[in-house]
Amino acid sequence: YQVVKRIMYVLAHFYPERMGLMLLLDAPMVFGAFWEIIKPWIDPVTVEKIKLVDSEQLENYIDPASLPKELADSIEVAP
Repeated sequence: YQVVKRIMYVLAHFYPERMGLMLLLDAPMVFGAFWEIIKPWIDPVTVEKIKLVDSEQLENYIDPASLPKELADSIEVAP
């Protein structure tokens, strides 16, 4: 708990708004619960830049042709 708070503090105060978008592909369900717990400590602008996505939603953010072959082969991408 204290470690997470410290990491959030460092990121918020020393690296503000450096991230454009973070996609977490097929994150485990437990991460979703953890995300709901730590989200209140993160700046709302940053929270909006972090997306938990599945393979279907990934296409909304990244052109399937731009995916590395290993990733494209491991998920089902619509033609």
